[in-house]
Amino acid sequence: MKNTKVKFILLVGLVLLVLVGCEKKFELKKFKEDEVKSKAQNIIELVNNRDYEKIYNDNISDLIKTTVTYEEYYKPMEEISKILDKLGKFKEYEKYDIIEQEENGNTYATIQYVVKYENEKAVYTLGFDEEYKLINIFIK
Repeated sequence: MKNTKVKFILLVGLVLLVLVGCEKKFELKKFKEDEVKSKAQNIIELVNNRDYEKIYNDNISDLIKTTVTYEEYYKPMEEISKILDKLGKFKEYEKYDIIEQEENGNTYATIQYVVKYENEKAVYTLGFDEEYKLINIFIK
């Protein structure tokens, strides 16, 4: 009987260890979690206010600006406006995940943020360069 209890306790401990190990947090080396989160919330607030010009002028990476004019950038933002109309009013920020990735010697941070609106939730995916400038934005 005692042997069975020990096996059971070991089994439960092993299962807990595996479950805890499955919840992987990504380590950020060049980016600060609070800054990425804050920058993402700022962009989402500007999107909610439909202040696309401020996003482009103050928050878009200079590299992106050299290849995409404001007019080209604005067209997809009109689609985002349609999505926002269906979502309703902003309610709150929920959970988020941030990853850091390297490509061609540059490091980027990508945050996925679940945001609650009046009618449903949306998932924003925002990418930032090392200067915390926006390089991409998606909403679904």
